[in-house]
Amino acid sequence: ASGTSAVASTALGTAQGLAQAHSIRRLSNQTKMHLTDVLGLPFNASERLLARPASPRALWMGPPAINGVWATPHKHSLIHLAMERARTGVAWKQHFAKDERCRVPSNCSNFAVGPFKEHPVEAAAARHRCAPSFVIPGTQKGASTFLFHALSRHPQVVPPLRGAHGYKEAGAYVLRNCRRNNYQLGNRLHRFPFIEAEDPFVTGDGTVHYMLSCQDIPRELVRDNPYIKVIFALRDPVSRMWSDYRFGSGWYKSKNLGFNQVVDGTLPDFRRCFDRFLNSSQSIEAGISQFYTVRCVTQVQDSHNLIKKSLYIFQVKHWLNVLGHHRIRVVTTEDLKLNQKEVLRSVLEFIGLCPFKFGNLGKDNVTPFRVAGEHRINRASFEKLQAFFRPYNRALYEEVGRDLGWEMTKWESFH
Repeated sequence: ASGTSAVASTALGTAQGLAQAHSIRRLSNQTKMHLTDVLGLPFNASERLLARPASPRALWMGPPAINGVWATPHKHSLIHLAMERARTGVAWKQHFAKDERCRVPSNCSNFAVGPFKEHPVEAAAARHRCAPSFVIPGTQKGASTFLFHALSRHPQVVPPLRGAHGYKEAGAYVLRNCRRNNYQLGNRLHRFPFIEAEDPFVTGDGTVHYMLSCQDIPRELVRDNPYIKVIFALRDPVSRMWSDYRFGSGWYKSKNLGFNQVVDGTLPDFRRCFDRFLNSSQSIEAGISQFYTVRCVTQVQDSHNLIKKSLYIFQVKHWLNVLGHHRIRVVTTEDLKLNQKEVLRSVLEFIGLCPFKFGNLGKDNVTPFRVAGEHRINRASFEKLQAFFRPYNRALYEEVGRDLGWEMTKWESFH
């Protein structure tokens, strides 16, 4: 639809693309009324033709749109969602055009082509499409799903076309063997909606493995969009570990590994791996390489990397090195609990989006408490982990310029 191609194509997900409205001549009258209602075009049933819009594009809804069996879309269907978003998009685009705060041209950068081998059609398409404008690269169990879905409610934000956890984790920048390979451009193009430079829309990616897995991921993101904004959703390291353990409780139960056993079995290895890098900023830089290239514990000991995921300083510092402080914002679970509206307002401002009232937002992707008594965290493990993470947390506070207050977490909160 004119001015709403991004939101509409995203809502359909599997749509084949856009069709010229004036060339679709076999639509039933009912179908035409639906389409013209979405597009805001005049409709004349006797002419059996769609009036040609100023920008001749319509939503292509597949065979049901032209085979005479069109029915009113189910309330929760993709096509119904497409129509609702398209209607909303027309009104919002008019609003965006009048509000200087709602224009985000500086955030649009076309997907990069080369130096690797790419399909010529995909390379041509990449030159006209905006790459993601923001990314939430983690951490796992740090409220990243809540934050991404909250942002997706904003009328300027168009979610990815595919991905886990409700079109959140596109995974478009996951690197095989941590190396860039040929023909990966198409993988990125097919996961995000078609947004052009003049459209007042943005898309994002909330893949939580980005901050942990490969050193080259932030460079790949910057390669596609040098203006990309990064929001880290972090959480008290011990609380995050305990939530992550519950999230992976099936694996731990199959190995008969309680949380305290995992801590006792892996904490000494992580001390040997990383404690020596806490002396100076130069040591932190050396620790980044160690973090991404050396496996301190085996898969048998802990397949979910509970402690490693919570060592935020090496991950955040690496991304700061690549993007700079002005393109990175840190949000915590604790911030969201205490002052949700203010946190979301500041994130919208950081990305460059219109002010927006999100309304009441419920919990999202909460990990159920499904751990047997003998496998639950005990006070001794909590205190060991608090002591272990304390210097790493302080290094992070210094790097991001504020105290995140995780030392204030009390054992009683785990009950």
